[in-house]
Amino acid sequence: MPCLDALERAVSCCHRSSNSDDVPPPDKQPSRLAAYYRTGAERICQWFLPHSRIRLSWDIFIFLVIWYNSLVTPIRIFIMSGDSTPQSLVYADVVFDFIFVLDTVLHFYRPYVDPNTGQIVTDLKSLRKRYLGSVTFYINAIACIPILKTPLSPFLGKTVQDIVMTYFNVLRMVRILHLPSQFQELKRFRSQKGPVNESVFRMWIILFFTLLGMCILGCVYFGLSTAVVEDVCPSPDSFAEDILGEEMWMADDFVITDVMDPAVCLLDDAERQCSDCPQSLFFVRSVYFLMQTLFTIGYGDSVVPSKSVIEMSLACIFMVAGVFGYGLIIANLTSVLANLDVVSMRFRHEMDALNRWLSFRCTPESLRERVNLCFMYLSRTQHGMLDDALLADLPPHLCSDLAELHLDMVTKIPFFNRSLRSDSFLSRIATSLIRRVYAPGSYILYQVEKQREMVVIKRGRADICIKQCTDPVGSLLPGDYMGDYQLLFGTVNQVGLRASDDFCEVLVLTYSRFEAVMSHPDCSDMMFQARGCNFRESSDQGALDTIERSREELNKILVAISNITTKEKSDKLKDMMEKNQVTFKGFRIQPDSLVHVAWDVFAILAIMYYSVSCPVRLAAYIGSNSLQSSFDMLFILDYAIDVLFLTDMFLRTSVYAYVSYASGRNEVIVDRRLIQRQYLQSGWFPVDFLCSIPLDLVSLATGYYAVYRIPKLARILQLSRLISRLQKNLDECMHVTMNETQMSSLIMFMYSVLIVVWSSAGWNALREGESVYHSVYWAFTTLTTVGYGDLTPSDYRETCYALFVGAAGATFSAAIIANVTSFFHNAEISEDSTEHKLTVVKSFMERLQCQREHINKVEGYFEYIEREQDGVNEDIMLNRCIPDNIKSDMLIHITQSMVLNCGFFASCESGFIRRLMLSLEQRFFGKQYMIMTDSTPADGMYFVKKGTVEILERPDSGRAEAAAPSRGAEGITVGSSSTALKVKKRLEADDSFAEGCLLLHWESNPFMARAADDCELWFLSRSTFNRIVIDFPLVRKLLREREAGLNLVTSNERRASANAILKAAEKARRKRAFFIHPDKHFFQAWAFLVLLVTLYNTLVLPLRVAFFENHVMSSTWVALDYLGDICLLADVVMRGAFLAFYDDNHLVIDRSKIFSHYRKSKMMKWH
Repeated sequence: MPCLDALERAVSCCHRSSNSDDVPPPDKQPSRLAAYYRTGAERICQWFLPHSRIRLSWDIFIFLVIWYNSLVTPIRIFIMSGDSTPQSLVYADVVFDFIFVLDTVLHFYRPYVDPNTGQIVTDLKSLRKRYLGSVTFYINAIACIPILKTPLSPFLGKTVQDIVMTYFNVLRMVRILHLPSQFQELKRFRSQKGPVNESVFRMWIILFFTLLGMCILGCVYFGLSTAVVEDVCPSPDSFAEDILGEEMWMADDFVITDVMDPAVCLLDDAERQCSDCPQSLFFVRSVYFLMQTLFTIGYGDSVVPSKSVIEMSLACIFMVAGVFGYGLIIANLTSVLANLDVVSMRFRHEMDALNRWLSFRCTPESLRERVNLCFMYLSRTQHGMLDDALLADLPPHLCSDLAELHLDMVTKIPFFNRSLRSDSFLSRIATSLIRRVYAPGSYILYQVEKQREMVVIKRGRADICIKQCTDPVGSLLPGDYMGDYQLLFGTVNQVGLRASDDFCEVLVLTYSRFEAVMSHPDCSDMMFQARGCNFRESSDQGALDTIERSREELNKILVAISNITTKEKSDKLKDMMEKNQVTFKGFRIQPDSLVHVAWDVFAILAIMYYSVSCPVRLAAYIGSNSLQSSFDMLFILDYAIDVLFLTDMFLRTSVYAYVSYASGRNEVIVDRRLIQRQYLQSGWFPVDFLCSIPLDLVSLATGYYAVYRIPKLARILQLSRLISRLQKNLDECMHVTMNETQMSSLIMFMYSVLIVVWSSAGWNALREGESVYHSVYWAFTTLTTVGYGDLTPSDYRETCYALFVGAAGATFSAAIIANVTSFFHNAEISEDSTEHKLTVVKSFMERLQCQREHINKVEGYFEYIEREQDGVNEDIMLNRCIPDNIKSDMLIHITQSMVLNCGFFASCESGFIRRLMLSLEQRFFGKQYMIMTDSTPADGMYFVKKGTVEILERPDSGRAEAAAPSRGAEGITVGSSSTALKVKKRLEADDSFAEGCLLLHWESNPFMARAADDCELWFLSRSTFNRIVIDFPLVRKLLREREAGLNLVTSNERRASANAILKAAEKARRKRAFFIHPDKHFFQAWAFLVLLVTLYNTLVLPLRVAFFENHVMSSTWVALDYLGDICLLADVVMRGAFLAFYDDNHLVIDRSKIFSHYRKSKMMKWH
């Protein structure tokens, strides 16, 4: 660019002259021109800074210009002839030429961000050098060449001028190569306002280029296929010879030929008007052909390739491109659905797995409700993600910075006072805090139990409870704390702490984390470990202050207890509470009322009625030419539904109470003004207001009743939100869970119905005399991309409509396929999939050349999870997916029946039992695997949760050890014969064995243990047991007495004898009672028989109804029918009276319980 070089040299000279003593003469203009240039260039650079609005607006304008040229240029080249080109398009070409030149020059002044430094580069020389060396410059230069046709056109003839004007525009189309980079610019600008969903953004790009490609390729196809004729728009006299006599698809397309052939369009009864050159119809039919081919619809109507080699070759190319393009759309839609709201979707799938696990563990309703409430709170506050998951990707120093935000709360505690502790010590303490969320009514600390946990209230309120009083004796508010004395001195909790009627967030410092902090070298002067991991008899000022403060708080609690237990004080307190109650006048519908469920169901059905009746009614009236005057009785039903929606608007502004989560409190709002404000600010009100405008009153004067119902279709925007709200209300009001798959399937089904109805209604309105069945049939064949071809468009309007419905139908079919694919993707290809994990583990073990016995054991473990636990990995669920406090509650629920049934821990205190339950380790053993052998001494005891364990002994202890069969503690087969082992005893659910090795180190096991079938055991190791016992002196004393054998054998034997009597009575009752075991071969054979009867009814009955309706039925058919009915009736009786079931690993054989269980199951309504 010579002019730019001259200006740069002028600026350089001006800069050098300013540093010299020679002052240039005032009459020299280059320096002033250079100054003007630099000032203007700098101003342009400021306008076009990255992410500036001017730059974005200019890029959008250039994007639209490129899109216009890419769309119009192929039409002008392949469809329009020179004479028929509108003069406005010629003038627009000249304007766009100058715009492209201006954009090419402006690129010299577009700053950019240096990828190495991240700084914005505005130096003009650097900008010019970068631009001249880029591909963008050459593309822009080629796109500017068409401007030369303006000065050359006066010197060219008419024919040459038309050719130049048309074909020079092709060079402008190279700017299509700029579109991907402009999409990226738009994405970077959009990302400044928030995160951009990559899949959704990529989907828009794919759809844009798909539609643009259809238009360009359609024009190319038309131009190349009609290249055999000189003029596609000949005179009417020569139309039959020039067009119909050629071998090309245009000659066979009756939609085109019927409006050009005078033998057809000039008939007196012809409905089509003659057109010499229907260019718009050429374009629409060409794109229509591309739509059929690319989206694999293939009607097979007149728009098909003829026997021309060019047309068949192009059709084959388009078909291959269509397969890949359609596959790309489906794949990207799958990604869109999987990542549309990946955090919320992940949370919903985890909740589905959690609910399956809670059902598998027979969790009581109270605990299940607490778990669901806790996860609802996490979903509301942090999208259901646990703190560990949120902080996992942050570097340690950022985690420390976030943790130190709680230092002000920690330093209020006497032991952690800033004047006593160093900043590094306080930082380690703050980092060790764990945030927990407790549902209303959940216990945080248990009275008279040694938990050794310090809690600080962060949000909400916690009540102080004691066993002697039913009412709380005090409350802790945000910033208050409890448990510091118990943490430091290892004592039991004097009082209990429970979350009040709202969620309570607390910061917890556990003993294990506190011990880890105290083991740091900087804390050696406190002598925490030397004093037995407590501060008893310590002179530490923080410990002394803690003792003094604990005495004061205990005295306050004692005073509160005495006041509450006094009747006068109790009545006074009751009066005060009644005065503080929130009162309101009028009727209110509570948030958990069943009214919400009933209304949501009605609203969904009403919206579906609106969405179906409105287009069907319009199509029927248009087809009968009675749109203005038609009125039917269904309008009365419409007006009744309108009145109900108006009533709902009134109720939502005054009567519907709602739950507010302001400031972390769970509060039911009943104030009318707040209810009204909440509804008016919600997203429901604008749609409700628009649909409530009484436009139907206008129709009383003007007619067109059906037209004024169209605004009611705006309620379709509420359909998805209504289904989501129904899911929430079903859970809160009826405790009915609608999982993510069911909700997505319902939404997909409803929108599918609407798309079919709307498409068929439009087709029915366009084709006069078309039946409803034919219209629905055409909509199905088009939307599903089947395209039989028996019903096809016959004119311009129908072609445009079929083009739109075909493109929408292809996207609709792709969305359904993608939605189904995403379901299976989440179910089978997830990293948490049992099959996926088994494949990875097997590959890993085979690579390490592990023995086959080990691989079989791993396979048995995963098969057990898939078969018995519905694929839910309990270890992952406990350690990764639920908070610590919920994990503790679930572990206690799972293990309490086993531990409390063990006589070994009969007289131990509750705190010790609780710690014991939380310390058990889950283990699985496959059928016939040895749990204990005589070669490897046991290092802990076992509790049986599920399955049967055989206690074995050798009848001849002197026999060689090698002759004894065993798989070892790790499941490895040692011997080859099992006849040498004798079954001494069989243990079932809630039994335990090997308790003695907790007190004594066994040199050899006094017996062996083997899994009779797949067993779930819980293991307590000796080392864990010893660590727990240290904190419980009374239990330690009791165990010393047991170890010495003082007066303990009798009590243990009595308990064992009582348990044996109860089990013997249960076995005798089972022998006397008649029941069907669900795991026996008889029931499996019976289930197979019922399956055969069901298949018979499913396959044979429709065949007989369809083909044997007028034939006499043979006696064989009748006998088979009655036998099947008797079999199904017997199945109902057997399941309702005799089929036993498992309840928390216990076989239930009581008939009343069997019937109640069957009545509550889902099978009864189908049976």
